[in-house]
Amino acid sequence: MFVCKRCGNQNPSYIGMRNGKPYCRKCLSMSGDEVQYILRENQEGTLDLAYELTEEQKELAKKLIDHYKQNENTFVQAVCGAGKTEIVFPLIEYVLKEGKRVGFAIPRKDVVIELFSRIKNAFPNNKVAAIYGEHTEEKEGDIVILTMHQIYRFHQYFDILIADEIDAFPFHNNELLQHFFLASKKGPMVLMSATPTHEFDRFIPKNNFLYLEKRFHGFPIPVPKIQVLSDFQKKRFLITKLKQYEREKKPCLVFVPSKSLAEELYTLLYVFFKKGAYVHSSRVERPALIESLRRGILHYLITTSILERGVTIPNLQVIIYGADHPIYDERVIEQISGRVGRKKVCPDGDVFLLLKEETEAVKKAILSIKKHNECLQNLFRKYSA
Repeated sequence: MFVCKRCGNQNPSYIGMRNGKPYCRKCLSMSGDEVQYILRENQEGTLDLAYELTEEQKELAKKLIDHYKQNENTFVQAVCGAGKTEIVFPLIEYVLKEGKRVGFAIPRKDVVIELFSRIKNAFPNNKVAAIYGEHTEEKEGDIVILTMHQIYRFHQYFDILIADEIDAFPFHNNELLQHFFLASKKGPMVLMSATPTHEFDRFIPKNNFLYLEKRFHGFPIPVPKIQVLSDFQKKRFLITKLKQYEREKKPCLVFVPSKSLAEELYTLLYVFFKKGAYVHSSRVERPALIESLRRGILHYLITTSILERGVTIPNLQVIIYGADHPIYDERVIEQISGRVGRKKVCPDGDVFLLLKEETEAVKKAILSIKKHNECLQNLFRKYSA
C-alpha cells in the first residue's frame, strides 16, 4: 500500500501514477521550497510594548512560559478583545532569547498582514517574516507569521508554534492542513480562540486550558440588537444608520452573506454615500480599503465574513445584513460582534442583526455573549468586595 511521506495519505482515491510511479494528489497543491532550520546564537529578543499588560494577562503569560519550559501544549480561550495576542508576547521573548524559532499560524491572510505590523513593533530588533498566498519570497525569520496554507514549507521547524483562530475556515475540520500544522513543530504549541471547537483537546493536558473572560479594558462585549425587517425595511434601516454614523464620524462594517450581495448593496448605497466600498476574498485591494476605513477616508465597508476576525478599527459599528442566513452560525456572530468596542477610548458601539426571523444561531450567540459579560460582572463583584 502506498503511503504519502508528506501528508500520510493512504486513500487510493487520491493516489495517481506518473511515469510508472505513484504520487499523492491530496497534497499536490502544497508544493514549494521548504525552509531549513538554523539555530542562531546570541539572538536578541527584547519585547518593546508601548503599554503594560493587565494583571490577568500577566498571570496567563507566566503560565505559558512555565508550560513551554515543561514542553507542554496550552490552549487559551479568551473573549474577543481580551488581548490574547499580547498574552503570548512574553513567551515569544523568552523563546527568542534562547536563539530559537517562533511560528505564528493564522487561517486568513488579512490577519497575517495586521499581526505582522503589531509583532514587528513589539520586537523591533528581530527579523519578522509574513508569508501568505502571493507573499512568499521571504520565508525565514526569528518570528514567522503565516497562513495555515503555507505551513507545509516548515517541517519540524518551530520551537514554539502559536496558532490563533483555530476554529476558523479553512483550518477547522481540514485534515490535511492539520497534518502539516502538527508536522511543522519541533516543540510545544499554544492554541488560541475566542470561540473554540474541541478538535485539539486531546493534545492539551487537562490543567493547561487557560481562560480570559475579561476584555483588556474591562468593558463588556456589545450585545447584538435584533431588527426583524422585510427586505425593503432592511435597506431603509441600513441607509438611516449609515447616515447617522457618517454624521458622528463612526466607521461601519456591513456584513453580508455573499459576494454578489456585497456588490449589489454597494451599487444601491453609492447613490447615497460616495465614501464607501465593498470587499470580499476576490478583491486584491482589500488591505488598502481596510486601512482607508481605519483612517476615516472611507465611512463604511460592505464585507463578506472574510473580515469576521482579526480586524481592529477604533469606534467601529457593525451591521449584519441578512443575519438569518445559514453562514452566520453562533461562532461567526460572536466573532463579528467582537469587532466592536476593542479600544479603551471607545469600548462600546452598535451591533445590529437585520433579519426576517430569529434563528437558533442568533439566540445562542446572544446568550453566549451575555454569559461572558455576566462572568465579567462576577469578577468585578469579587475584586470589589
